[in-house]
Amino acid sequence: MKNLLQNEIVKGIKKLGLSQQYNVLNFLQEQTNNSIKFTNRLIGFTSPNRHQAMNEIQLALVLGPDKMDF
Repeated sequence: MKNLLQNEIVKGIKKLGLSQQYNVLNFLQEQTNNSIKFTNRLIGFTSPNRHQAMNEIQLALVLGPDKMDF
């Protein structure tokens, strides 16, 4: 199901003009950055597992959702 949704999103983005594609990619990157900041605040600086959690989040961003076990 995730792959089907991702494929449809990619198809939709490919139909856009180059400047619109650029805007969409910038928006997605901004949302990702906001999610990391939010998660960082949520975990908190006093949590003993903070570093492990941040490493897992960074790994998830690099590998993508298909490679992670969510």
